[in-house]
Amino acid sequence: MPNSYLFVWPLIPATIQVHVSIGTEGKARTVAYDNASPNFRVQLDRYFSETAVYAESCAGKTIDFTVHYIVEGQKTSAHSSEVRFKPPNDFTVVCRPLIPFLDPMREKAPPNSKKK
Repeated sequence: MPNSYLFVWPLIPATIQVHVSIGTEGKARTVAYDNASPNFRVQLDRYFSETAVYAESCAGKTIDFTVHYIVEGQKTSAHSSEVRFKPPNDFTVVCRPLIPFLDPMREKAPPNSKKK
């Protein structure tokens, strides 16, 4: 399933239109995107072109999908996402907000000081 990863975070939220032309043996012949940056295309190609298996009866047809990337839920320090599928062709990738690693507003401790 599509998911999020570090290189797409600055681009979220986003909605991407995907057009899959079905070839023989349930494989994608071509995958095209209306509005996806290269960072999204790498990850989406992995799913729609390399991993997904389509019904052989769809050979010669084009199937359209919509993939929504949103940020929602509890903050986490680990990069994670959840995929929701709404038939027939809508994916929502729910990305958890990340806890910042650096907090520029936090008061800095003086050099060589020890925390108590």
